[in-house]
Amino acid sequence: MEVQTGHHLRRTLLGPGALITLVVFVGGAFAAGSIAAGSTAGAAAAGAVFLVWLLVVLVVGMGKAKAAFYEAYAQERGLHWASDGAVSPGTELLRRGDTRRADESFTGRLPGG
Repeated sequence: MEVQTGHHLRRTLLGPGALITLVVFVGGAFAAGSIAAGSTAGAAAAGAVFLVWLLVVLVVGMGKAKAAFYEAYAQERGLHWASDGAVSPGTELLRRGDTRRADESFTGRLPGG
């Protein structure tokens, strides 16, 4: 199974929630900026809001692509994937600071083991 990051980014960028949010916030920023300091300031405010929106949508889309990758990886190998899982005390080398946790963990029977 192949995970395509672009697919997740497109779905996030073109999702109705993201587009509605874009129109509302960019329109509001343009209106507020235009009323406060003229149309040039309104356009600048709208551009700034668009860039912030784009950054947020890209971060969300990349997060979805990452989760899909780990899920596909685990499924292909017959494992179970968990985000932010606990690490057993027997694996001392996998400690992270004062806690025993892993950002991504896989459980199940490994091949040949």
